Amino acid sequence: MFKLKTVLTGHQNPIYSLAITADSSRLFSAGADKGIVEWDLTQGKFKKVFAPLKQSAYFIYYFEHYLAVADRLGKISIYDLKTDQAIANFQAGDKAIFSLCYIASKKELISAGEDGQLRVWNPLKGELLATFKLSDQALRCQTLDTRNNYLIIGAKNGSIYVLNIVDFTLLYTLEAHSAGVTALAFHPTERLLLSGSRDASLKVWDIDNWNVVHNFTAHMNTIYGIVFHPKLPWFATCSQDKSIKIWNGEDYRLLKILSVEKLQSGHKHTVNSICWANQGEILVSTGDDRQVILWELSHPL
Repeated sequence: MFKLKTVLTGHQNPIYSLAITADSSRLFSAGADKGIVEWDLTQGKFKKVFAPLKQSAYFIYYFEHYLAVADRLGKISIYDLKTDQAIANFQAGDKAIFSLCYIASKKELISAGEDGQLRVWNPLKGELLATFKLSDQALRCQTLDTRNNYLIIGAKNGSIYVLNIVDFTLLYTLEAHSAGVTALAFHPTERLLLSGSRDASLKVWDIDNWNVVHNFTAHMNTIYGIVFHPKLPWFATCSQDKSIKIWNGEDYRLLKILSVEKLQSGHKHTVNSICWANQGEILVSTGDDRQVILWELSHPL
């Protein structure tokens, strides 16, 4: 199903986040190094240090034609990818930002992080529009469902917060997991939300009644990413257990494990971030072993 295509090296410290442009022409990685790296996905090699970093970047995020970078001390920087220049820098408190999300219909950027606060921004001006205190503990992840106007936030206390993206009304608080919620994704064709946690479980929620319809142990340790394939009924998860797993998105059967243990190639430490590239022909992964790995589908779509 998948084979290791290329291992991209050059980072000197753990990599925490990946971002890729909509057309897969530009791939970025960032973490504990002093710079954001851009990779040539076509040739599978280093392209350049895109921008310097004064602090570790915990999350990078692509929207429209911009790259947003959030660091461990609450700074958010916005780069225009047409010019590769920073157009805005602003502070979201003084603690780590773990997640960013863009509401295109409102042109608003949402930041969530260690201080438990959700902040709403005009990202191009660096203007703070609203602040909401959701939790006394960190907010670790978020995802959007624009079909139903839901913004979903996962927290360190194991809760999932369901908000309306129109006015950010808190609609529901789900006592979701026995440990922090670290990954979220909406099913692309069903009315379902998937959540992953430090408790290693993956839960599937019916968003019509917020009942759990599937609940299983997906990994041996924390789940850090859930990404659905853009064309096929699959999704991928990545974990602190050093593995990536490919799942059937209809019946949740395990289809493939991408790990050193199974394939004699792969990540040697925690896998922190995954994303699809080239319309699903490539799965990109990265983590604490300082590598960016390109996994190629063994048969064309």
